[in-house]
Amino acid sequence: MSESRVRGTYDIDLDEAQSLFCCPILLTTYSAKNPPVILKADGTILSKKAADDWFSQHQTHPITAGPISSVKYRFSLNLLNIAETFNQQINPLLKSLPALQNQVAKQKRELERLQALQKQAAEQKRELERLRALQKQAAEQKRELEHLRALQKQAAGQKRNLEGLHALHASKEQANSSKSSTEAQPKGVPPNKKAKLSRPAAPVPANKPRRVPMTFFKAAARVSAGSIVGLNRKLTPHSG
Repeated sequence: MSESRVRGTYDIDLDEAQSLFCCPILLTTYSAKNPPVILKADGTILSKKAADDWFSQHQTHPITAGPISSVKYRFSLNLLNIAETFNQQINPLLKSLPALQNQVAKQKRELERLQALQKQAAEQKRELERLRALQKQAAEQKRELEHLRALQKQAAGQKRNLEGLHALHASKEQANSSKSSTEAQPKGVPPNKKAKLSRPAAPVPANKPRRVPMTFFKAAARVSAGSIVGLNRKLTPHSG
């Protein structure tokens, strides 16, 4: 089948349609000067001039060159009218058909290019949506990281506060321990002599005389001196 087929409401083979209005022997279109005729033997259509020229020299079929039962033909006015309509209206369209086919092919290629661009745009749109989703996910992860950093900073502050409380509690316990140790020691005794004071005094032997401290003698001497001075004041007569 020829490539010059037009598809629309009906499928029309333009080559076949054109052959109906063109003489198969002379390859010219039918006209009033060269009208179409129909062979009575088998209904073959050809131009009158082609039939006359062929049957003037042959008694065979003009198309197949085979035997033919009759060389007579008849005219068809309707077929002539259709041929003239074809020549006036349809044939110009057929001549412009290659240009129209090229234009349709060009438009088809342009449509395919636009469809490819449309498909590419759809893919880019999906890629953009994926990137936006990733950007949104990254923003959420950033906020989560900031939240974790804030919690980490808060935990560090709480740790420092806890260490300060531990240090304060330790210093308080140390102060209480020092205060208890100081209260347990006798007054006027340095802390380094606590061990010596806590030891029990050695027992004094019975046959050993007790030593009197020097301070006793000094106090007795002061008392004696004072008594003598007072006695002298009583005995000395007062002047006038």
